[in-house]
Amino acid sequence: MPRWLLPFLLMLAGCGNQPDFDERFRQQSDNLAAEANAIEAELGNQLAGADEAEQAVGEDAVASADNRM
Repeated sequence: MPRWLLPFLLMLAGCGNQPDFDERFRQQSDNLAAEANAIEAELGNQLAGADEAEQAVGEDAVASADNRM
């Protein structure tokens, strides 16, 4: 076997350990989906908190108006 062929064979053997495109794509897709779900959950929590705060302010305004009468 020629001496120059050995480094190329070693490089090829090392490349076999890398995930292929489909595997990397699937992994990145799963990561992005998980991040999107986390963002949606946080947004839902923030909107629920805003709705509760709005209701509390509305109830305080009604109570203040009732006390003035």
